Amino acid sequence: MKIWIFFLGTWLVLNYYIYAQKPLKNKPVFQLSGLVVNKKNNEPIPYTQVFVKNTRRVALANEAGFFSLPVTYGDTLIFHSLGFRDAKLYLDDYLKSYEVDTANPYVYVIEYLQEDTITLPSVTIRPYQNAEELKTAILNMPLPSERLDQISQNNLDPTLLQFFMKHLDLDDRERSRAVTQLYQYQYQRQRLAPMLPMDPLTIARLINHLVKQSKSKKNKNYDYWPD
Repeated sequence: MKIWIFFLGTWLVLNYYIYAQKPLKNKPVFQLSGLVVNKKNNEPIPYTQVFVKNTRRVALANEAGFFSLPVTYGDTLIFHSLGFRDAKLYLDDYLKSYEVDTANPYVYVIEYLQEDTITLPSVTIRPYQNAEELKTAILNMPLPSERLDQISQNNLDPTLLQFFMKHLDLDDRERSRAVTQLYQYQYQRQRLAPMLPMDPLTIARLINHLVKQSKSKKNKNYDYWPD
C-alpha cells in the first residue's frame, strides 16, 4: 500500500511540473487589473472568469466586476460569463495602444462583454390529471423507427470511437484514474505472483513455523463441553 501511494504521489508531482504553466523567464511581468462591464448598460458583471489561454493563470472577478492577475507579452486573456459572449484580449495589441508608460508594472483595462441571446427549444405542457394518465401517455408514445440495438451499435462503432480517442484530450481526472488503475493492476500482479525468499535460512525457518502450526492444530482440544 505504501509503495502504491509513493508511486501515485510521484506521478502527481511530475504531472504538475510537466503540464504546469510555462515559466515567465526573460519576460516582463505586468499586474493587469480591471473591470468587466456590460456593453449594453455599463453595469459591472460579477464573478466573470478571466484566464490566460494555454496556462493555469486564472482570476475570478468579484461582485463589483473587478479582477487582477499577472500577465506578460504573448498572453491572450479570455473573459467568460454566463449569459454573455466570450471575449478575448490580446495583450501585445493592447499594450501597443496603451497610453500609459508600459515600464510601469501595473496595467489597467475595462473589458466590455456583449449579452448572448440563448434560444431555448419550445416546451409543450400537457394537462395530465394524475400519475396514471402520465404513465398511459408515456406507454403510448411512438417509438423511434430505428431499432434501439442498432442505435447502440452505431454509438459503439470502432471508427467513431477511434476518432474520439485520437482527438479528445484526457483531462486531469482521467489521467489520474488511468494511472491509478495501472498501479492497482501492477500491485495485484505482484501480490498474486509467487514470492519465495532465496535465503536458505529463511526457508528453513518458514518450514519450521508451518510444521509447528500444523502440530498445534492437531493437538488442540476442541471439546468445549466436557462431561
